[in-house]
Amino acid sequence: MNTENISELKVKYEGLRNYFDSGATRAYDFRLKALTLLRKSIIKHSDEITSALKNDLNKPEFESYLSDVGVVIKEIDQNIKNLVSWMKPKRVPTPFSIFPGYNSQIHYEPKGVVMIFAPWNYPVNLVFIPLVGAISAGNTVMVKPAHETEFSCNIIDKIIKEVFDPGHVITVLGEGSTLGPLLLDNFRFDHIFFTGSQKVGSFVMSKAAEKLVPVTLELGGKNPAVVDKE
Repeated sequence: MNTENISELKVKYEGLRNYFDSGATRAYDFRLKALTLLRKSIIKHSDEITSALKNDLNKPEFESYLSDVGVVIKEIDQNIKNLVSWMKPKRVPTPFSIFPGYNSQIHYEPKGVVMIFAPWNYPVNLVFIPLVGAISAGNTVMVKPAHETEFSCNIIDKIIKEVFDPGHVITVLGEGSTLGPLLLDNFRFDHIFFTGSQKVGSFVMSKAAEKLVPVTLELGGKNPAVVDKE
């Protein structure tokens, strides 16, 4: 899997930025259509997803549905169900001492261009779960799947190209240790979602801090367990 060069990445990034700036992603109908098409595509390609997870991780079919396909579909359903209420302005009280007699509202705005770095252990789940949230909120998105899961990368790339305009959501493919720093050094994202190790998470956060970019980090650790004698 070859890492894309800086010229290709610049074109893709600018496409996402321009598409967001056009305002196309803000409308309710646009967001709903994107979620609906993504849901249909995941169901359509569910067998291919299962096969990819088998090839990459030797996951059984039932586990692939439970941990990747099924949970993503439910996430989309949840977002579709709540999208109208989430987009509505929220009335909040105004302190009398600040603006006497005024009514205040919170208006929810998309952030802009979102970067998603996904891990190898749940390569489908942890691409599409944050992606669903990002497009529901009206953002454009760049997705970097884990290069270690080549078959999953291919089906993720296929689904994204099938569903989304290249200005709305794109995948970038390549080895994380090379491509990740290239992206973080050369582009300013409006939010970064990273799942992976604490070491790499610290690096991502330090790079984001240089540009004052907010991050969501889900970092690795040991699963809690009870060890008992036989």
